[in-house]
Amino acid sequence: MEKSQIQTILEKIRKAKIAVIGDFCLDAYYFLDPELSELSVETGLKTQGVSDFRIGLGGAANVAHNLKAMGVGRVDAFGITGKDMYGREMIRLMKACGIGTGNLLVQDEQWKTNVYSKFYENHREAPRMDIGNNNIPRESVVSEILQNLVSSIDSYNLLIINQQLGNGLHTGPFRRSLADFLGGKCTIPAIVDSRDFNDFYPQTIRKLNEYEGAAILKKPLRDTNAIMSDDQAGETASALFKRWGKTVFLTRGSRGCILADKSGIKSVPGIHTPVKIDTVGAGDSMLAGIAAALSSGCQASIAMELGNIAATVTVQKLFQTGTAGPEEILKQGDNPDYLYNTEKTSLSAERDYYKNSEIEIIEKKPYSRDFKYALFDHDGTISTLREGWEKIMEPMMVESILGDKRTGIDERSFEHVSKQVSEYIEKTTGIQTINQMMGLIKIIRDNGYVPEDEILTAVEYKSIFNTRLLNMVRKRVKRIESGNLSPEDYTVKGSISFLKYLRGKEITLFLASGTDEEDVKKEASFMGYASFFNGGIFGSLGNPDEDPKRMVVKKIINDIGRDAAAGIVTFGDGPVELRETKKRGGYCIGLVSDEVKRHGINQAKRKRLVSAGADILIPDFSYTEELEELLFPGVREITHV
Repeated sequence: MEKSQIQTILEKIRKAKIAVIGDFCLDAYYFLDPELSELSVETGLKTQGVSDFRIGLGGAANVAHNLKAMGVGRVDAFGITGKDMYGREMIRLMKACGIGTGNLLVQDEQWKTNVYSKFYENHREAPRMDIGNNNIPRESVVSEILQNLVSSIDSYNLLIINQQLGNGLHTGPFRRSLADFLGGKCTIPAIVDSRDFNDFYPQTIRKLNEYEGAAILKKPLRDTNAIMSDDQAGETASALFKRWGKTVFLTRGSRGCILADKSGIKSVPGIHTPVKIDTVGAGDSMLAGIAAALSSGCQASIAMELGNIAATVTVQKLFQTGTAGPEEILKQGDNPDYLYNTEKTSLSAERDYYKNSEIEIIEKKPYSRDFKYALFDHDGTISTLREGWEKIMEPMMVESILGDKRTGIDERSFEHVSKQVSEYIEKTTGIQTINQMMGLIKIIRDNGYVPEDEILTAVEYKSIFNTRLLNMVRKRVKRIESGNLSPEDYTVKGSISFLKYLRGKEITLFLASGTDEEDVKKEASFMGYASFFNGGIFGSLGNPDEDPKRMVVKKIINDIGRDAAAGIVTFGDGPVELRETKKRGGYCIGLVSDEVKRHGINQAKRKRLVSAGADILIPDFSYTEELEELLFPGVREITHV
C-alpha cells in the first residue's frame, strides 16, 4: 500500500464503532534478579527478587486495546471479569485507553480474573503461572452479556468474537445462542478468532493461523515448527472458505497471511524486522488491523495488508503484548521490506540449478528482459577488502552492551548477549553502518548493563567500529601497494572482467554501498574499477533516513520511469539492494560469495538473499558463459578469467 492509502484508512477508522466479545485477560511480566534474592527467615527458602514488573491487557482486552491504539473511534467490551484486584486493574487499564467497559460484567463467585504471569531471569522465560483456569461462568451473567450485545448491535459497524479460554465465556448455551443470532438477526459483519470453536459460528469471517486451519481439516502439522508450503497454505485457506462460505484470513507468522474469498486466493508476505522479536500478541494486532479496515469499508485484501503491518510493529516490542499506533503503522507501512520465497530458504529445500553450473534459479530466469542498467553492491560483491568486518563489529557491540560489567559477567549472560549481537548483525547486513549503530543503542538500553548517561551516540559508536575496521583495511592496502598482492587478490573472482563486459554492451553501471561514500570512492579508485561506474558511485552520507542503495534505485526509476524497471539488474550479497530492486520490478542476482576464497559458495548468505527477493544466486562471476546466456540470450562475448 502507498503511504497516502494508509493515511486514508487511518482517518476513516476514527469513525468506526466496534464491539469485542470474548475472553478478557491480563498479562503480567516479572523480571527476576538473583542478586535481589534473600533467605526467608520464616521458611528458610530463598526468595525470588523482582527487579521490575509490568501488567498489560491480554486476550480480548488486548484486541480492544489495539483497536483504540490504531485510532478506532468507539470500542466496547462484552465479557466477564472477577471481583478481585486483577479485575479492577483490568477495568482501570481499559478505561484509561478509552475502551467502553459497561458490558464487562463482574462475576463475584467461581470466577477469578484470567491472568497470565510470565517470569524472566537473564532474558530466559520460566514456566508461566495462570490464574482462572478453573473458572465457571454463571449462566445468568453469560445470558446478560449476550442480551446486551444483541440489543445494541445496530450501533456498531463490526463485531469481533474472541475465544481463547477453554472454560471462559464460550459455554455450550452461549455458543448456541450466539450462533442463532449470527445466523439470523445480526445486522453487521462479524469476524471470529477462536482457538477451539471456529466451526460453531455461521456467517462469520474467520481469522486463524495455518496450524489451526490444518487441524480443522484433519491434516494437522507435526508441530508448530513445521513449515506449510505456500501451495499447502493456499489449499488450506481455499478449503476453509468452501467449508464456511465466508472470507478466511489464514495467518502464517513471519510468512505473512493468505486470504481466501469469493474472488479467489490472495496473499501478503511477511515483513523483515531487523531487531529481536516477541510474537506474543501479534495475532491480536493482526486481528485488530483487519477488523479496523473492514469496519471502515475496505476490501479484504487491504484489510489483510493493514493487519500484517500492525502485527509487524508489535512483534518488535519485547516483553509486552504490544499495540501499533497510527504513526508506527505509517512508518512500518511506508516501503516495507517484504520476505520472499520463504519456503525456499531452508538448506534442505529442493534446488534448481542452471545447466551444470552453481547458478541456482530461485524464482525465474530473466528471459525477455532488455537490461540497460546494472546496480552493484560493493563489499562481498566486487571487493573483499573488508572481508571479516563482522568479526570486528561483533566484539565491539558486545563490549558496548556490557560496558564495565564485561569483566565480571557470568558465562550464560555473556553467551546471551553474544548470540543477540550475532543475530542482529545477520539481520542488518547491508544497511548503513549508522543505522546498525542506532539499533545497537536500543539493544544497549534493553539489556540495561550500561547507565543511561554513559550510552554514546550512534555517530560515536560508528567511529569506534570504523577505526578498528579501517586498521584492517589499511594493512591489506599496504600489501597491494608493496606488490606482494594485486587488486585481483581482493576482488570476487571474475568481477572485474564482468564489469568490463557490461560496459562494452553500453550498460549503465552504478555502485552503491552502506559504507561511507568517501571510503567507497577511494577504495574503488585504488582497486582500479571506479571508471566502470559511469552511473556513479554512492555511499552513506551519514543520514539514517537516506539509504544509498534505496536512493540509487529510486534515481534510476525516476530517470527511466516505473514502466521500464524491468531493465534494471542488481547484483549484491546483501538483502537491501535486492529488496529495493525487487519492490520496483527489477531483476535480482544474489552473490552467495565466499569472501575468504573469493570464489565458491558461502551457504550462510543464502537464506537472507532468497528471502530478500533474489531471482537467481551465483557464487561469483566465474560462470561467465552461463551468465551471458541468462542475461543476454544469443550472445557470446565474455572472456573467461
